[in-house]
Amino acid sequence: MNDRKIILIGEPDSKRTEFFIKAANKQRITVNFFSWSDWRNQDMEGGFVKIDPPSFAEYNILTLTEKIKEYQEQLQELEEMGKEKGICFLNPPSAILQLLDKVACKEKLQEHNIPVTTMIGKNPKNFQELKAIMKEKKCWSVFLKPVYGSGAAGIIALSMQPVTGKLAAYTAVCVEQNRLLQQKKIRKITKEREIDEIVNAITSLDTIVERWYPKAGINKESFDFRVLWQFDRMEFIVARKSASPITNLHLNNGAISLEELFKTQASWNHNDTLKEMEELCRNTMAVFPQVQMTGLDVMLDRKTGKPRIIEMNGQGDLLYQDIYGENQIYTSQIAYMQSKL
Repeated sequence: MNDRKIILIGEPDSKRTEFFIKAANKQRITVNFFSWSDWRNQDMEGGFVKIDPPSFAEYNILTLTEKIKEYQEQLQELEEMGKEKGICFLNPPSAILQLLDKVACKEKLQEHNIPVTTMIGKNPKNFQELKAIMKEKKCWSVFLKPVYGSGAAGIIALSMQPVTGKLAAYTAVCVEQNRLLQQKKIRKITKEREIDEIVNAITSLDTIVERWYPKAGINKESFDFRVLWQFDRMEFIVARKSASPITNLHLNNGAISLEELFKTQASWNHNDTLKEMEELCRNTMAVFPQVQMTGLDVMLDRKTGKPRIIEMNGQGDLLYQDIYGENQIYTSQIAYMQSKL
């Protein structure tokens, strides 16, 4: 008798857990759920495991390093347990670890000549050093991002006028009583003192500096895509638009249907655009052959419409447009996992 089982490790009250289990129930398949607080005490031998990320109740971004370190240690532990107990993973812990590190991920993509938002520096010590990198590279618009984290946590988009030194920054973070806090909306900041304070707080973490490429736009807003790639195909695409360069939907930005989006881009061949995106995503995934599923952030160049990878997220499969629709992503994951048991 086959006693292998599908296992989900995650948080008990999350939308991820709720809709993954709904997808399983619809297919009359049992999922064994283990929380991050007690997974070590559970029997996972011979199971097929999906790993969802833990949640962090207090979101002081300056504590990210400590929390990510704990998560990395758990992933390493799961990797060893997998070898000892014959566990299969939807995305192996080692692969999730690879994609967690924005620097390592970006370096590997650049080594394989994948079109990406190019990394031009890492770990500036402070605002002055960041400006020095911009001047040295003659790159007057950049993104500064913590190496670890998602959901635009700790990200600032900064532009500097090369002659006057005039600054403009976009971010959802603020500094409050020695804490770097994530807000629910993006602000434009032009006061150098405030920018200096925020950048100095962000640079106390490990960071990556990327060239800021102008994104294609619609009605004075820029847009990009979250592409959910799994099992060798584009499973789902969400277009995200924003008046700022940061498009994450939970920051008061909006989703837009592909049909509406492409209606406004009459100069582009939409089928060709989707084919180019698909080819780029396929080539990107080939760099990480162990990864079955990832969320790919993809932009289109404002002038040419050519696609470019912004980031990869090995656990980026929670898309509200999907779970409140057909719940297609998790349904496909359940069917795939069941087929491998």
